[in-house]
Amino acid sequence: MQASIFWSGACLAANMMFSVNSVWAATPTSAEATVNESAFHAVQAISTKQFDRVAAFTLSYAVLSDGKIDAAEKQMLSALVAEGSKGMKVKGPDGAMATLQAPDADARHALGLLRSPKNMNEYWLKGDVPMADMVTLAYLGDMAWARVTKFVASKLYAEWKNSNVKNGYAPIRDIINKAHGQGPDVKQDALLGNAKKALLYDAMKMVDEHEQDRVPEFIYSWLPHGTESRPFARAPLPEKPKSVDPATRIATLHKSLAEVIRASNESYFLNPMYTLTNYSGEGCVGVFAAKATLFATQYYQIMVDFRHLKDVSAKLDKDSNALLTIEGQCAILPYDAKRPIDSTQGTYADCGFVRISNRYVPKSNMTLFGQNMREISSACSK
Repeated sequence: MQASIFWSGACLAANMMFSVNSVWAATPTSAEATVNESAFHAVQAISTKQFDRVAAFTLSYAVLSDGKIDAAEKQMLSALVAEGSKGMKVKGPDGAMATLQAPDADARHALGLLRSPKNMNEYWLKGDVPMADMVTLAYLGDMAWARVTKFVASKLYAEWKNSNVKNGYAPIRDIINKAHGQGPDVKQDALLGNAKKALLYDAMKMVDEHEQDRVPEFIYSWLPHGTESRPFARAPLPEKPKSVDPATRIATLHKSLAEVIRASNESYFLNPMYTLTNYSGEGCVGVFAAKATLFATQYYQIMVDFRHLKDVSAKLDKDSNALLTIEGQCAILPYDAKRPIDSTQGTYADCGFVRISNRYVPKSNMTLFGQNMREISSACSK
């Protein structure tokens, strides 16, 4: 491959990455967005912290980790950089929610560069502020770093071709020194100041490798280039939570169901028999007592086989009572408060839409109860 073609292609690739302004024109600025797993992990990691520049880099690194910016991520970025942004709610792929605070000025500027960048030539050697923006742009993620490095390498390569022993390699040394003298300074901004040095080193290293190690080391080896100066070391993607085995997950959900019932009882200071009560669960079977409407309205011991749970829903009935509807396989026996609940009793059959109505139970508790039942069913079906 000819050198001129190689470097012009590298320069073009770097510019193409950031020439996306037209794509953003119609992007909505809604204060809520649903993003993919990687982006949501980053959102969760920074949701409890001040939304400063470091937080912005953490978010941008996650956004660029898959090599693209999808429609939901564009929507999120548009809302965050909008004038007067007050933050936003972000939903993960599993429905979990997290809230981002309003980004501060530095964070908004960094994300604004990701959302609306200029042509790379408008940054290169155009003064301290444009050069600082170029380094910030590179620091947004490893994909951005690689492509900005290619762009800078294309500029350095042009001067390297004019450098030789006779002129003391003046053209390449001069352009490195000029670039080193513009943009963020380590004393005022250690993070981006060191990133600028590492960026120049990486670009010059790329030129050297392309030239098959013919560039004298003294030309660029003096540039600090520790791994901590690159985005993939300073803004790591938050680790995904460790996977939990199904049995442990099911046991945790059973415990949660019991706590939901206990919270309902304790918060209203009522006799437990006025609401769902005595929940216990093991494996894929859950047992509780409730006042239910079947052939008659009375208290029943209800055992649910979560492997065959078809549906469970919670809503308010016409009298504003919390109503839980269970559809699936149940074993139902009359409830005797003097006799302990026994999950081995009864014969399982179709629940026939067991409807449990309790005006003393908050709808939110009933909704959570139904949600946990669905999660146990999902875990049991795997």
